Amino acid sequence: MKRNWIRIASLFFMGFIVFSGCSKVKDLLDVTFTANSVEVAFTVDSAAAGTYTSADQVVTSDLNEQITSNGGSVGALKSIELTACTINVVTADRNLDPFKSMEVWVKVTGQTDKKIAWNDSVPTGVTSVPLLISADDIKDLLDQDQYTVTVKGVLDGALEKAIDLKAILTYKVVVSPK
Repeated sequence: MKRNWIRIASLFFMGFIVFSGCSKVKDLLDVTFTANSVEVAFTVDSAAAGTYTSADQVVTSDLNEQITSNGGSVGALKSIELTACTINVVTADRNLDPFKSMEVWVKVTGQTDKKIAWNDSVPTGVTSVPLLISADDIKDLLDQDQYTVTVKGVLDGALEKAIDLKAILTYKVVVSPK
């Protein structure tokens, strides 16, 4: 009788381990890849010290193609996270000296704008600056065919002439396999 109880308890325990571990096994099968970097060109017009906002830049996404080519299922997109964001000066012989802070915002129709990257203390003398990134899942923003990127921030001093900049955004994508 005692053996039967041990067998029943062992079977129950093994069943619990097997069934609770299924989601972990499925997670191991997920396809995770770094999406092609998105480069967004924009211009900050000349302005006095204070806040600035670049013109909205519409980005057409090729995310569905990337998911398929990496062996994932487009309908099983689990998450998208920003892993890196850098802003580079494109205009020759210019740097980021007038900029005190920079923020990258993303928006899609029907949702509120989302700040995804920022640097509240842009160093002087540089032509490229990495931004801190949000750890939020931004799947709902980037799984659209198009989304809009805007750069905002504060000018520490006057920006005498317009300056061309480029934001480079890199994402980690997680999807279920085909």
